[in-house]
This record gives sequence, C-alpha cells and structure tokens, in this order.
Amino acid sequence: MFHPIQWMLLGALGTLFLFFFIFYLTKRDENYNLFFALGCLVTVVRIIAYSHMAAPDQTSVFFRVNVAVNHLSFIWGPFLYIITADSLFPVIQNRIGIRIMFGIAVLISVFILFVPMELIYYGAAYDYIIAAFILYAEAIYVLALKHRLPFSVPVFIGNLVFISGVIHDVLLGSHIISGSQGELFMYAYLVYAAIMAAVLAHRYMQSDKKRLEAQLKFLHAQIQPHFLYNTLGTISAYCQSSPKTANELLEYLSTYLRGKFRGESDQFVCLNDEIELVKAYLTIEQARFKERIAVDYDIEDGCNVLIPSLILQPLVENAVKHGLLPRREGGKIRIRVHRQGGAVKITVGDDGFGMDKKTRADVLEGRGKGIGIGNTKERLKRYYGTQLDIRSAPGEGCEVSMLIPQTGGETK
Repeated sequence: MFHPIQWMLLGALGTLFLFFFIFYLTKRDENYNLFFALGCLVTVVRIIAYSHMAAPDQTSVFFRVNVAVNHLSFIWGPFLYIITADSLFPVIQNRIGIRIMFGIAVLISVFILFVPMELIYYGAAYDYIIAAFILYAEAIYVLALKHRLPFSVPVFIGNLVFISGVIHDVLLGSHIISGSQGELFMYAYLVYAAIMAAVLAHRYMQSDKKRLEAQLKFLHAQIQPHFLYNTLGTISAYCQSSPKTANELLEYLSTYLRGKFRGESDQFVCLNDEIELVKAYLTIEQARFKERIAVDYDIEDGCNVLIPSLILQPLVENAVKHGLLPRREGGKIRIRVHRQGGAVKITVGDDGFGMDKKTRADVLEGRGKGIGIGNTKERLKRYYGTQLDIRSAPGEGCEVSMLIPQTGGETK
C-alpha cells in the first residue's frame, strides 16, 4: 500500500503527464511538452518501483524486474530533465553534451538490463551521472536567465528547489547529514513540476494566440492576384459599355479592399461591416460571371453583433470558388442571419458541387482547399466555445453555419 503522500504525488504527476502529453499531441513542434510529460511519467514509475523495494523475496523475478525499473528511472529521469531544459531554452547550441549524456544513459541501461545486479554497484555512478546532468541543466537555466529569456526566472527558481532536494538526498544517503523527514527528491520534483506546468501552460496559450494572430494576418493579406487582375479587367470592359456600372464596381472594389486591409488590431467587427464586405465581393463576382452566380440574402433586423474579423467572407469565397464555379451552370449563394435563442445564427449555403464526408473533415481541419475554414473553426471555439457546422453531400451543395452569442456583443 502507498502512503497518502505517495498517492498525492502519483495523482499530481500522473495528471501532469496526461495534460502535457495531450498538449504535445495537439502541437507537435513544441517538444518540451513531450519531454516534461515523459519526465513526470518516469517519476511516477520511480515512485511505484521504489515503494516495492522492500519485497520479502529478493530472489523473485518481480523483485529483480522492479529493481531494474527503479534503476532505469533513476537514469532516464535526469536525462529527460536535461532535454526538457534544452528544448525550452535552446541557448547552448553545441549538441555534443546532449549526445554524450544520451550515450551514457544508454550504456548504463544496457548494464542494468543484461548484467546481474550482484556484480555491479550503481550507487556512486548514479551520484556522478546525476550531478553531471544537473550541472548541465543548471548551465542552460543560468544562460537563459543571463539572456533574459521569457519565463527564465520562475523556471530557474523551480530548478533551485529541485537541486536542493537532490543535494539533500545525496548528503542523506552518504550519511553526511541526518533527518527524520527522509528523502525530499519527490517533493522537490513536485514543486519543480508545478512551476514548470504553469510556465508551459502559459507558453502554450501564448504560442496558440500568436498562431491565431498570424493566421488572421494571413487572411487580411490574402487577396488572390488573379481576382484583382480579373476585377480590374472587368471594370475596364465596363468603362466603355457602361461607365456607371464601372464606377459602381470601383466602389465595391474599394469596399472589398478596405475590409481586407482593415487594421490587424481589429479582431472584432460589426456583422453589418462584414456583410458589406461580402456584398462587395459577391457583386464583383456577379459582374464577372453574370448569371452563373445568384445571391439570396435573408438578414433579420437587430442582429448586428460583434463578430471576429474576416470570419464570414472566407466562407462565402469558398462557396463561390469550390461550390458554384466548378459547375458550368453555376448556382445560388444563400446568406441567412437570424436570431436563435440568445445567439445569432449565420448560415452560408450554396446549391453547388458539394463534397463527401472525407473532404468535409479535411476542410474542417484545414487540410483541404477551403480558405480560412480551419481558422474560422478555431476562433469560434476560442472566443465562444461554439462549433462550425458543415452539412454537405456530393451534388447537393453545402451549408456552413455558426452561432455567435448575442449577450454582450450586440451593437446598434
């Protein structure tokens, strides 16, 4: 049976492992989340193995396996500790140190697995290896602090707590000091893990925010050159046949460009402004493709809520490019804005080409041809906790809808 404190440690570190392993799965380019999660897992394994070290039958297979697992965790835990620091603050560019320590960890692991434990005493070797690992990690944290890297201060403090616990246990095991509280490694690691968890979670949120902002900047800047060339060509053609129409198209193009070049700091706009941008775009496309594009607006009064900038226009552009234009006869775009409970439901539909289940899933995940669909989905979930709903089937058109909560977002 575990001591209540051990249960607490197992629960806390197990939760951190699951939490940051999921973080890594959602964003695989941030390896420090994986290394930290695995470090928590190795510590959980060590706690479990260490609690069974006093088995009555020390010749049993269970005892030998348990001892081997305990020794392996004693080696790979500190190594994961190092590469977590290295991936979080890559201030030491020379990778030779990491490779040497990895080789040492592999070599000792081979001895643990294949050499009878009665023939080798690991204790002193562990002390030297762990000391080297800790000094390497400490050098990384000191350099991070020197360069004033983000989050270097709290991580440095957590590292000091961890080092204090390790030094205490080494001195205790060497009988240089004595204490009734026993080993402090697991408690020091829990404090370090708590600080690291707060830092990594905050860093994840910051990187997620920056990623969405970068996607929004991309949407602001995304004006297809051929669209602009074709629009100017259409306006030029109307200059002779219908100067009035040409002038109107210039005004619509101005509205469209103003909406696309709206300040990047304007993360939210009035729904009416977004509708004006959509109307400008569709009017230009209707002038180009004539009867191949028909539009039906159904907009209820009093729905002028604040919405994320450029969240509607990409849906309309997708409907035109991937829904209607692939068909020779074209089709109709339907834009519907209605109240639904305490929210405003916005729907963009078409009776065009449609898509199958796999294509629909790819578009939602940002893997398909759709422009900004993945970004729209992410921003809806981030700001409102709502989903982007797509209903479509091959040859039956497509309907994309979203819910924007009206509470606190309505404007005049």
